[in-house]
Amino acid sequence: MAGKTRRKIIVAAVLLAAVCVFVILSLPVIDEPEKNFDYLWETFDRHYSNFECKDIDWKELYTVYRAKVSSKTRNSELFKIMTELLSHLDDKHVYIRRFNKVYFSGYDLPVMNYFRILGFDFRLLLEDFSLKLIRKKNIEGDFKKALFVVQLNVPPFGLRHVFHYGWLDKSVAYIHMSEMRHDEKKTEEAVKEVLDYFDHARAFIIDIRDNIGGYANPIKENLAHKFADRKRVWTVSYTRNGPAHSDFSEPVYQTIEPVESGSLSHLPVFLLTNGNTQSAAELFTLMMGVLPNVTVVGDTTMGIFSDTHVDRLPNGWEYRISIRKTADHEGIWHEDRGITPDVFVKNTAENIRGGRDMVLELALELVESSAKKIKK
Repeated sequence: MAGKTRRKIIVAAVLLAAVCVFVILSLPVIDEPEKNFDYLWETFDRHYSNFECKDIDWKELYTVYRAKVSSKTRNSELFKIMTELLSHLDDKHVYIRRFNKVYFSGYDLPVMNYFRILGFDFRLLLEDFSLKLIRKKNIEGDFKKALFVVQLNVPPFGLRHVFHYGWLDKSVAYIHMSEMRHDEKKTEEAVKEVLDYFDHARAFIIDIRDNIGGYANPIKENLAHKFADRKRVWTVSYTRNGPAHSDFSEPVYQTIEPVESGSLSHLPVFLLTNGNTQSAAELFTLMMGVLPNVTVVGDTTMGIFSDTHVDRLPNGWEYRISIRKTADHEGIWHEDRGITPDVFVKNTAENIRGGRDMVLELALELVESSAKKIKK
C-alpha cells in the first residue's frame, strides 16, 4: 500500500513539475525585442544569398516591421512580426523556431506547434505520384526496400525506408528514393545492395518524385558516379561575402567522376521528377542531368537549391538562412523556378486515381524506343 502511495506521489510531482515548466515557458516574456529583431534583419541583409531572385525591398521591409517593435514587445508578438518579415522571402529553406513553435517560409502555412509538425513532411499536396500504384501495377515480383530510417529529431518524423526497388520487366530496373540521407556508410551499403540486385539490367528508371532532399554528397559518391562516363562539372556555387546583396565569392565548381570499375555509363537512365523533387534531390538532378546517358522525365522540380546555415538569435530562437547561390554547370540559376526536364510530362491527381502514372508510362516507352537526349 505504501509503495502504491509513493508511486502516486512521484507521478503527481512529475506532472506538477511539467505543468509548472509549461506555464513558465508560456508566460509572455520581454527579452530585448529590438536587439533581436535588428539581429535577424541584419543577418539576412548581410548573408542571405537569394535576394537577387526575390522581388522585395529588404530595407523597406525593415522600415515597415521595425516600427512594430518596441522595448515592450512581448515574445509572442515579436515572433509573429519576425515570421511576417521572413514570409516575404518565400524561401522553403528558411525557418524560425521558438520553444514549441516553428514557421517555415515559402509553404504558405501558419506557424506550427509540435503537434502539427508531427504530420509535416515538406511535400506539397500535388497528389501526382503514388508508390502504391507502381507497386500494384508495374512491379514484377518482389518490391524490395533498403536503408531503414528512424527519424525522431526533425521532420518528417517516423519510420521508413529510403529505397524501394524492383523489376518493371525482366530487365528494366526501377529505383525510388524518398530522400537523401547524410550517413555515407549506410548509403553506400544500401546502394550496393540495390545495384547488386540489378546485375543484368538493360536500363534504369530512377524515380525521385516526392523526394524531400537532405544531403547530396553521399548519393553522389555512391550512386550518381556509377553512371558517369568521365569527369564533368555539374554545378557552380557562390557564397555571400559582402554587404551588397550582389556580393559573392569566386565560383566554386563541383564535379562528378566515373568509378574505376563497375561503371554503368553504357546503360540508359531515365530520371523521374515532379514538383516535390526538392533541395538535395534537385542537386542530384543537376548531377545526373550532365551525363549523356541520362534523360530527365516528368514535371519541373520545386526550385530550392541553396546551401543553408542554422544559428540562433541572442534570445536563443533558432533560424535557418540560405547562404549560397547554386547554379547548374552552365551557370544558370534555377532558384524559385526549378529544373525543367528534358521530356516534360505531368501527372494529375485524376490520372493517379484512375490507375495511370503517365510519367512512368512515358519513361517505359522511352526505354523501349531507346529514345534519349544526348548531351554534349
